[in-house]
Amino acid sequence: METTGLDYKTDQIIEVAAIRVDENLNEIDRQQTFVALEGNRKLPEFITELTGITEDDLKSAWTEQTALTDLAYYIGDSIVVSHFAPFDLSFLSRGGIF
Repeated sequence: METTGLDYKTDQIIEVAAIRVDENLNEIDRQQTFVALEGNRKLPEFITELTGITEDDLKSAWTEQTALTDLAYYIGDSIVVSHFAPFDLSFLSRGGIF
């Protein structure tokens, strides 16, 4: 997951990605989607430098809620592993996933 910043109360998700693996940890599927910026929000330059994501990438992207709903469907009842779970969960909780 990529966001516009670190505060789940004021920042927003700009990219959601997930990889599905089998019981031997072999990749079997992956999903990635960008999330459109809300309202007049601008993408901070340091986020573009950090992630490589630009405002152009986000122009025709889904809303945050649509992206989170799709992610919830993709996850289903799978076990979820995250690089930095507390951070990800704070943003994901806004979509009612966890």
